[in-house]
Amino acid sequence: IQEGSGKFGQTYANLDKVLIEKMAELVINLRDRGLLPGNVEVEALADCLFSLQNIRFFQFIADDELNTETVDEHFAADLRALGTWLGPVEERFLEGSKRLTKLSPP
Repeated sequence: IQEGSGKFGQTYANLDKVLIEKMAELVINLRDRGLLPGNVEVEALADCLFSLQNIRFFQFIADDELNTETVDEHFAADLRALGTWLGPVEERFLEGSKRLTKLSPP
């Protein structure tokens, strides 16, 4: 593992970058639909949401007791927590969080 760690790490970094770009596309879509403020910092929010979802993914693969519905519920709770800090999160945004977790446009 140590011999391949540089290449392995670079592969993951590249994958993360692509996934953050996909998340940014979703943030833009939500902003354009009026579900996020027009002045949202797209790149920062995309990175934040990716990081939250990435943590939830690691928890999912590490815990055989977790199912996808529970992980989705945890991510929605994360979004609500962010909303209390940033301002109210519209229920439509939370309803769309399952689509957000699957990285597919609504």
